[in-house]
Amino acid sequence: MQRFSLIDLASQADEVARYIAGWPRERILGWFEQQGEVMKIASPYDDSLYRFRSREGVETGFRLTETGQLVIVGKHTTYQPS
Repeated sequence: MQRFSLIDLASQADEVARYIAGWPRERILGWFEQQGEVMKIASPYDDSLYRFRSREGVETGFRLTETGQLVIVGKHTTYQPS
């Protein structure tokens, strides 16, 4: 498997989605933790919300669907990479 460096989850979302395709949720979260810091976001509406902070300090909100699909969460938008 090719090495992948995650710097900015929002701008690299499409490539990240292709890279992690088919991985179980635990493996995805573990890989994010290897790339930076993952923080769970407490929400009464969604228990799958996280914030990722890369080693470079770039922060991006995201969630993982039940099937392991990545959804980027912005201030007023969401984006599901293809």
